[in-house]
Amino acid sequence: MSMTNVKKDYPYARKTVLLSALFMFLPTVVLTMVFIRMYQVKPVYALAPALPLALIFSALPQLLRDIFNLFSHKPAISLTPDYLVSNIDRRRYKWSDIKTISYKVSKRKTTNGYTEVTFTNNSKPLQIPKLRIAGEPTDFVSDLQAYHKQYARR
Repeated sequence: MSMTNVKKDYPYARKTVLLSALFMFLPTVVLTMVFIRMYQVKPVYALAPALPLALIFSALPQLLRDIFNLFSHKPAISLTPDYLVSNIDRRRYKWSDIKTISYKVSKRKTTNGYTEVTFTNNSKPLQIPKLRIAGEPTDFVSDLQAYHKQYARR
C-alpha cells in the first residue's frame, strides 16, 4: 500500500444503515399502534408492547448517529498518520496504543465477520463488523495493518 495519500476514509455501508433504519422503524410503528390501542382498552395490557419498544429505543441513538454520519458524508473509519478515527463509537485511537489488528469470523454466524483491534493496555478490543464498512474487509484490514506498521512507532 502506498502511503502517498496520508489520510484514508472508509464510508458507512449505505445498504446496512438504511436497512437497519427500516427494520427499526416498521416494528416501532406497529408496536406504538398496539400500545395505544391496548392502553385505551386497559392500561395494564399496554405494558406488553412497551417492553419491546424500550429495547428498540435503546438502540435508537446509535442508529440516528449512523444515519446522520451517512448523510453528512462523514466516514465510518478514518486512517491518519496519528490516529485511527472511529465515528462508529466516536473515539480516536493512537497507532502506538494498538497491539494487533486481525479479521475474525463471528462465532454465531459464518457469513458475518469483524475486524478486531486489540490494544496494548489490554482494554476492551474494538470490533468493527464488516457489514458497517463499505468495501472489501480484506482491503480494509490490510490498510489498517499497513498504517499500524507505518505509524505505530511515532
